Amino acid sequence: MLRKVFGICFWFVVLGLLALSGVEGLSAEAFAADGVSLGEIVVTPLRSESSIGKTAASIEIIDRQAIEESQESTIAGLLRNSAGVVVRDYYGTGTRVAVDLRGFGEFASQNTLVLIDGRRINEIDLTGVDWAQIPLERVQRIEVLRGSGSVAYGDNATGGVVNIITKKGKQNLSGKIAVSGGSCNMHKTNISVSMMESNLGYSLDSAYVTTDGYRDNSDYRAFDFGGDVNYNLADTTKIDLSMHYHEADLGLSGAIRESQFAANTRRDSLFNDDKIGEKNWYANLDLSNDFDGAGVLHLSASFRRRRVTNNLLSSLTYDGRRIDTLSMRPKYTLDSEFFGKNNSIVVGADYYKSDTIIDAYSHAGWPTFYSGAKTRETDIDKESVGYYVIDKIDLFEDLLVTVGYRWEKAKYEFDSAPKTGIWTADPFFNATVVNQDAATLNRAVNAGIVYNVGDICRLSFNYEKGFRTPATDEYYSVWSTPPVNISLKTQKNYTYQLGVNFNSWESASVSFSWFFMNLKNELYYNPATFSNENYSKTRRTAAELSLLWDLNDRLSTNFSYTHTQARFKDGTYNGNQVPLVPTHKISLGINSDITDQIMLSATTNFVGERYFINDQAHSYPRLDSYVTVDAKLSYQLDKMNIFFGANNLFNEQYCEYGAISTVYGERGYYPSPERNFNAGISLEF
Repeated sequence: MLRKVFGICFWFVVLGLLALSGVEGLSAEAFAADGVSLGEIVVTPLRSESSIGKTAASIEIIDRQAIEESQESTIAGLLRNSAGVVVRDYYGTGTRVAVDLRGFGEFASQNTLVLIDGRRINEIDLTGVDWAQIPLERVQRIEVLRGSGSVAYGDNATGGVVNIITKKGKQNLSGKIAVSGGSCNMHKTNISVSMMESNLGYSLDSAYVTTDGYRDNSDYRAFDFGGDVNYNLADTTKIDLSMHYHEADLGLSGAIRESQFAANTRRDSLFNDDKIGEKNWYANLDLSNDFDGAGVLHLSASFRRRRVTNNLLSSLTYDGRRIDTLSMRPKYTLDSEFFGKNNSIVVGADYYKSDTIIDAYSHAGWPTFYSGAKTRETDIDKESVGYYVIDKIDLFEDLLVTVGYRWEKAKYEFDSAPKTGIWTADPFFNATVVNQDAATLNRAVNAGIVYNVGDICRLSFNYEKGFRTPATDEYYSVWSTPPVNISLKTQKNYTYQLGVNFNSWESASVSFSWFFMNLKNELYYNPATFSNENYSKTRRTAAELSLLWDLNDRLSTNFSYTHTQARFKDGTYNGNQVPLVPTHKISLGINSDITDQIMLSATTNFVGERYFINDQAHSYPRLDSYVTVDAKLSYQLDKMNIFFGANNLFNEQYCEYGAISTVYGERGYYPSPERNFNAGISLEF
């Protein structure tokens, strides 16, 4: 398999070099125009603007140019090529996706924090992040923080943070219309407009996408509309209001077990009636005031409402959910001198309150004439408040230290009661009444040191003690005894990270990081007991290598390799690998400007073997490794762009996700799409 991987990689390198054989030698232009420079500004690691060269974090930036040059159509798909990141798309549509930073397998979604403009969007239950709620067309840039971010952001940031930063108004009136289509009856339309004039700016986007999906019952329909309005009251005071509405319907094709392949193809579904509908909107207000040398005060508040309708015949689940989330996030930043040294301090608080209302309904056919009546009402709330302080001080011109501390308390309330009456005859009726609370109190600490060798090299060390609190679904199940498992412990992590970044060549950049993470009480689902429990000890170690290189003024390449070891360190599975975590991951991308108007890009991804979900004991063969190659050819003429793309060019038959059925005792697969095509045209004005 490795020979196949390197063979494909070599083939693409040769193809690119041949395409540009007539181009003059290496360019003298600085690589910083396309890659990551130590002076580039980021906001995610310290929750304030800072150059990469002054943070000990391992961070990657995906800017708007990289987004437009890629062949990806979803945010999660774009992250697939990043070092230290494994993406698992269950149905191939970018709607139900797990983005795994640093090897958390089944529970990647609970250990990767996702932000939109600094506002967390992780759900309080186990449903994970809805990656489709923001179209890729509305994204200006993405910052990927690899490594624990608990001090800055609190819960869910064990493996890292993905901060999605949306578009703002630009100078002069401009807009874009884009239409595309492709395999599986895919159609997509996007319209955007932007303007910045005097003190007022705005950016508006609308998108509609529909596809039948690769498999039966993997169809997806979505409509999005959103925008941002920003106004400068004065040179020191700014107001920013962003809003977005997302509506979608999707089918869940589910797994195919080994024994079922004899009568079915990989495109079939055995769950043709499982459907989900959702509506989601939010409004976020940011107010900032610069006190002219006395610091900057930021006041942020948001409200989000999400409605979900689950019609899952396969598991006899029919419910409607409404999740309201209110947040307030004030912070104060001050740049000053401390004993003659440059010092920057950030002090802030995060308040989140989520209120979940779940109405469960009767199962079809029991009895038929009562189908659709409400059987249970459940109210689950989570309220958290966290206070943090992060300080960065330049001890010397090229040596700086960062320290941070966070205190966070979370409170859960569980209330659930059945609708009594004739429904007591239903075999699925549960008479349990729940009225119970749970609470956690956690602290996180961080210490980092950075040494810059001029502008060409950064050496860094970072330590962080972090945490993840149980999701509401891990605490609570009406079928468990007791329904609320208050004995479940908070997960703790202790992470040590070393990093080296080289920008010693004008046309190239190399970054390397190594981390060691010990975890206590890692949260997981035990298939043997059908309950959520804590592992006593687990460990993750990994090496991540990235290379960005402008070979000349028309050809650039990027390469990444990740080696991950995620293992149990105690108990029954001591020494075994954590399921669904590959040891090896390789990505290679090439961008070639064949002419001033024609560009060719290609990406190769290799993901190694990994054990199935629920196979902690290593009783089954592993899920096969796979190699995919995607390519895109585009033509730019003035304000018009035409593109043609091919995904999974060599028609690899693979699965990004698989699980052992605890009922049937056999492997279940979620087949990923075979070769598919897309094409489109966009016009700017």
